[in-house]
Amino acid sequence: MEEDKKIEEEENKIEEEENNFVSKTEFDELKNDMTKSFAQIVELIKQKPEEKEKQIAEDKKIDEANTNIGEINNRYDKKAREILGDRVERTYVEYPKGGGTLFTIVIKKEFSNAGQEYLERMKEDRRTINIEREEYRGEDGVEKWAKLILQNLNRVLK
Repeated sequence: MEEDKKIEEEENKIEEEENNFVSKTEFDELKNDMTKSFAQIVELIKQKPEEKEKQIAEDKKIDEANTNIGEINNRYDKKAREILGDRVERTYVEYPKGGGTLFTIVIKKEFSNAGQEYLERMKEDRRTINIEREEYRGEDGVEKWAKLILQNLNRVLK
């Protein structure tokens, strides 16, 4: 009885071993991938410190070339649309290198009263304010700015 149990256990072991194999192709692919990975690691280790610093400086320059337009606070967008309604095409914020936070409301062309020359140059009617300035700070500043834009859009030019 016990001998039958041992034989059965050995048969199960053999069966498990038979089911846990990889093909030569799979093994070779894995081997090649690992060889490439190790080669890359070795190259990084071999890299001289000044080369690393040069690469870091280059990466930093590339990052600085990234857009300075960021995601907008949803409350700001909602406030602008609440006041200006359908006149708003979109809103966005910019973070210029010199500092500040520029909030821009883009007015749809059919509602714009911007001059033709400006529209040809800028391609859209952008109304921008630094919302870090004392009189236009934060959400209250966005509301104040949107109301001024609305007054401007409603003004009849003489």
